[in-house]
Amino acid sequence: MTKITRPNLERYFEGFGELLEKVETPLFTDCLFKFLAPVLNAQNVLLLIIDSEREPIPIDSWVPQDVLRDIFEKDYCKFGYLLDPFYELTTADFEDGAYLIRDIAPDRFLSHSEYYRKYFNKTTMIDEMSYVARIDERRSVHLSLGRYNDSPKYKKKELALLQSFSPLLRLLLVQHAKSVLKKINKKQPPPSNSLKEQIYAATFPNDVRITSREAEISSLIIKGYSTIAIGLKLYISPQTVKVHRRNIYRKLNISSQAELFKMFLNIQEKEKG
Repeated sequence: MTKITRPNLERYFEGFGELLEKVETPLFTDCLFKFLAPVLNAQNVLLLIIDSEREPIPIDSWVPQDVLRDIFEKDYCKFGYLLDPFYELTTADFEDGAYLIRDIAPDRFLSHSEYYRKYFNKTTMIDEMSYVARIDERRSVHLSLGRYNDSPKYKKKELALLQSFSPLLRLLLVQHAKSVLKKINKKQPPPSNSLKEQIYAATFPNDVRITSREAEISSLIIKGYSTIAIGLKLYISPQTVKVHRRNIYRKLNISSQAELFKMFLNIQEKEKG
């Protein structure tokens, strides 16, 4: 990681000075990516707006890897975002700032999550660090910095460096995101349902319907929450969670999280039709 020395401070001031000049112009994101990628040794950078009521709005990206670029363009903005820990963070109560994915993800995200195995892992990314900032009540700007299998994971001191940029970075990202929204407000897609709402509204094989609570628990299972974590999140006992889980699996005639995730993908395919 780049140490904060006098020459580096001068570099940071120059970088932010250029960003201030380019904000709200088409040159801003290119300038932002060229500044942050080498400073934080990021191998890809994404900038998007997360909306709790609609699909994410990509602003720009620097993704040299064909595999990730293809997955992001085809899958992330269609359904992947619903399972993304950063999407969940920014649609809840959060503080503007820098985060590591391992610090905010569900407890079983990296080991047992079908989203991780069948989506995130396909990208060959090994780690992700992001800066998120609130734009308004329902929208946030999300700057994602990724690393791949040939690189070490981000360290806390790198997170601290990104966080040290917060005062200026937040101002620039929010200002630029607002300028993007002004241009596309009339073209925004219709509202989309949350994962829980999509599962609750879905018609499964044999016209099976599940309850609102079962849909909520199903969404958390798919995201990678353990039985204990689901109980803590919903203020119910682990035993109650197990009962709901058994009922869900029985109704849907499945026996694993993998099968539940597959059903979710089928729902998405029908929705996007």
